[in-house]
Amino acid sequence: MRIDGDPRAGLNGVRSILHGMDATIDLQYAGPVAAMYDDMFVAPRFYLVLMSIFAVVGLVTSAVGLFGSLNYSVSQRTREIGVRLALGASIGAIRALVVRDALVPVAGGIAMGLAAAFWLTRYLESMLYGVTPHDVRAYGGAIALLLVVAGVAIVLPARRATRVDPVTTLRVE
Repeated sequence: MRIDGDPRAGLNGVRSILHGMDATIDLQYAGPVAAMYDDMFVAPRFYLVLMSIFAVVGLVTSAVGLFGSLNYSVSQRTREIGVRLALGASIGAIRALVVRDALVPVAGGIAMGLAAAFWLTRYLESMLYGVTPHDVRAYGGAIALLLVVAGVAIVLPARRATRVDPVTTLRVE
C-alpha cells in the first residue's frame, strides 16, 4: 500500500486493523519495501564497495610503480639521452623513445590482464549485474582507463627526458 507522509504512522494503523481481524497474524517484519530492499542488498553492496576500493588501490599502485620505474629508467639513461640530443635528435624523438619504452610493459600487462580476466570471469559471473562475463564495452573501458593512467604516469618522465642538457652531458663524458 502507498502511504503519503510517514510510513510508520500508516503501518501502525494497518497493524491495528489486521490484529482486529486476526490476532494470530505475525506482523513483526512488516515495514516499508525500501527498508526490505536495503536489508536484502547489504552484502552485495559491501562486496561492490570492497572490490571498488581494491580496484582503485590497484590502479594507483600500478600508476605509481610505472611512474617510478620509468623515472628511474630516464635517470639511468640521462647520458644516452644527452648524447642523442647533442647528435641532433629531436625532442619528439626523445619523447617517443621514452613513451615506447613505457608502453611495452603496459601492453604486456594489458594482454596478461585480458587473458586472466577471460579465464576468471566464470568464477565472478554470479557477482556481475547488467554485464555479461565477456562484455566488449567493459573490457574496452578498462583498457582505456589503464591507458589513460599509464599516459599520466608517462608524462612527467617524458618531459624530464626532453629537458636533459646535452652540453652538461658531454662535459661529464
